[in-house]
Amino acid sequence: MIAPSGASTTGASTTGASTGEPTAPRALVLFAIGAGCAILGLLPWIITGMRLPLQNLWEGPAPEGGMPIALLPFSQYAVTLIVALIAVGSLFAGMVARLLRRRNGFRVWPIVVGVALVQVVALIQTVVVVSDGLAERTESTFYLGGLTAGTAFAIVVGLVILLLVARAPRGVATVAIAAIGVPIASWVGGLIIPFGTSATASPAQVWLIGFYPWFAAVVVGTTLAWCGLRPAARAIAWVLSLGLLWIGTAISTAASAALGTRILASRPAEMLDYGLEVFRMALSGEANQGPSILAALVIGLVGTSVREIVLRSRMRRSAD
Repeated sequence: MIAPSGASTTGASTTGASTGEPTAPRALVLFAIGAGCAILGLLPWIITGMRLPLQNLWEGPAPEGGMPIALLPFSQYAVTLIVALIAVGSLFAGMVARLLRRRNGFRVWPIVVGVALVQVVALIQTVVVVSDGLAERTESTFYLGGLTAGTAFAIVVGLVILLLVARAPRGVATVAIAAIGVPIASWVGGLIIPFGTSATASPAQVWLIGFYPWFAAVVVGTTLAWCGLRPAARAIAWVLSLGLLWIGTAISTAASAALGTRILASRPAEMLDYGLEVFRMALSGEANQGPSILAALVIGLVGTSVREIVLRSRMRRSAD
């Protein structure tokens, strides 16, 4: 016996809700949110005009009309910025997903697909543009291969961060955000003084960027305040987050120092040794990271105290 057409339509319309899967229009909206977050993550590069940085291995002089448009700033001098563009876009998507996760029929996968698609397209477009202009040399192959592999790895790590921020318990999400505290600081720095414009920065921009060493501490400290210390097990997240701030700063310092030393560009073994030496110095305390770690801890404790006071005040009002 064939069911009436009205009954079949009703059953079909409720299938998504009963299975917990998003309907096609909702999935499309979530996909657009993910793509939008990934594009927003590229903002510090977008505001520069997205012209590929000058390349040491470029074949011939730079084009008269300027370097070609590239969706990512492929350059050994912009590695930290590339990581920041990828990581922050994924973080934005994870935060939005966490806000929406309690809604009926919500699934995180359309957001993940949206982020991944934008970032992979940006990577492929940039690789094509750079490969077309580089001189045919062994150094060019290693250069482009290294940047491509590093960016692909950053995309994968960013998607993991997205999922942890979106779905994991608050303590785990806190550690995930702290893991990219330094890239977040680089992202903010790229908004204040866009890449390649430091020579023409205004006094106000120079003044603001003077606080750059504290940006990551503010990010991690604010995240710790959001995490709180209840239950007591969240103290583990605090320790891990502060440790990641320490290690992340050392990694960023070492990478910038090694990759930014042009004289070592043709000697990768020496570049690696130099980077490891800078990393060791940064970890040993010679980079004076103590104030930054302390600032993050103080911000976290003060923020947690304020949250506790506000919560107690609300409880008293509700009791009255």
